[in-house]
Parts: sequence; structure tokens; C-alpha cells
Amino acid sequence: MFGVTFQGNPWMDRKLLLPENYPLDMPPPLLKTTSSDKIRKAEGLEK
Repeated sequence: MFGVTFQGNPWMDRKLLLPENYPLDMPPPLLKTTSSDKIRKAEGLEK
């Protein structure tokens, strides 16, 4: 969530707080720079 990585943690490649179908190329939704409109379009919720 804060961009911290821990060596040896087997769960570091998983997105713990995001749904399974969240686009891998999109930034995390809680960042201020992330546009909710872009996320909705990428998820197919808006056209």
C-alpha cells in the first residue's frame, strides 16, 4: 500500500487489498494521482 517491499516475503507479488480482476497496469486506487474515471473505464464499468 505504501510501496514498501520486504525481501523474502512470499506474498509481495499479490495485491492484498485489491480485487482479483484489478488491471495490473493501473496504479493502486488510493493514490491521489490515480483517476477513478480511468479505473472505471479499465474495469469496463463505464464507456
